[in-house]
Amino acid sequence: MSQYLKALAAGRRATRAAQYAAAISAFDQALQAHPNDPRAFAERGHASYLNKHYDQAEGDLARAAQGTDDRRLRAQVFYNLGLVREALGRDGTSAFALSNFLNATAAAKKKLAGKERCPVEVDRNPTVPEIAQYRDWLAFYADYQGAFLDTEVKPSTNAEARALFCDTAGCSGPKPWLVEIEGRKSFLVNESKEGLTVAPVALTWLMGGLNFCYPTVEASVLQRKDGMAVVQVHVVDGVPVTICDPDGHDHDCTDQELEAIGRDPGSMKWVRGCKTQPFTSFKVFDVKTNKWALSVTHYDDLDQYTKESENVRVTVDDQNGLNVSGPDCRTRISWTAAGPQATRHPSPE
Repeated sequence: MSQYLKALAAGRRATRAAQYAAAISAFDQALQAHPNDPRAFAERGHASYLNKHYDQAEGDLARAAQGTDDRRLRAQVFYNLGLVREALGRDGTSAFALSNFLNATAAAKKKLAGKERCPVEVDRNPTVPEIAQYRDWLAFYADYQGAFLDTEVKPSTNAEARALFCDTAGCSGPKPWLVEIEGRKSFLVNESKEGLTVAPVALTWLMGGLNFCYPTVEASVLQRKDGMAVVQVHVVDGVPVTICDPDGHDHDCTDQELEAIGRDPGSMKWVRGCKTQPFTSFKVFDVKTNKWALSVTHYDDLDQYTKESENVRVTVDDQNGLNVSGPDCRTRISWTAAGPQATRHPSPE
């Protein structure tokens, strides 16, 4: 028997005996014999989960998912990934649904009992981000001038303020227009004789704060039709984390490790990093009422581990609706006008 098979068998015996540290060590040996082997990563990830080393488990399961096309193994990996997410206080439904799609099991079905298997959130009365109305572009600028600290020219007229916002968007063609501030803050702007209606397309940009781990927002108008505008918003939210690697298994630093680093930064190997929490929203804006009519959001945090056929996809159809497809997803969502009233902001004197 090869060194790899011996180590794999030893790791499995240790896992069954609840000797998780020994199991992890054995799977380490299997990976030394076969580097990047997805089955060894999957087994070590499972043992780390049972040993309550959840960040290490999540990392190994991710490597396993990225390294194999075997549907049964992928189903096991995503089921265990769902368990890890539950242990970390996160929702594991999308991982369990994908596991069940790849290889239906009683365990996965039990986890999905009573839950919506298609991992999308449908909001027919979106209330955030807040929609605001301004008398003109200068009033809009006055409310967000903190974002223009690097701008050499400060607008003093409405035309100058409009040009500042519309530098990249152009603000020509059919309304509403999508404008951005410094590539992070995106707004849908509808201009009329009453003034401007300004609808931020993502709340996450408010959360960047004064740290290095800024979220990024990519937005585009997919369709303008019958007084409705469909905006696709892809957000990669950056969450600052400290990564520790004391023994070759990098993971989010525990409270004890953070305390040790605080006392002596050289006590172990660590770096500052970002964890990403990507999601995509499809927002429908009613130009006549200046309200968001519908928001459909799906979280893309599994996409980096999945195959194209396993991903959730949302597309716009020709009958004023959104089509959702993917594992356990075959649905059409029509939109109706419903949303928050805009709040007014006067022009500066």
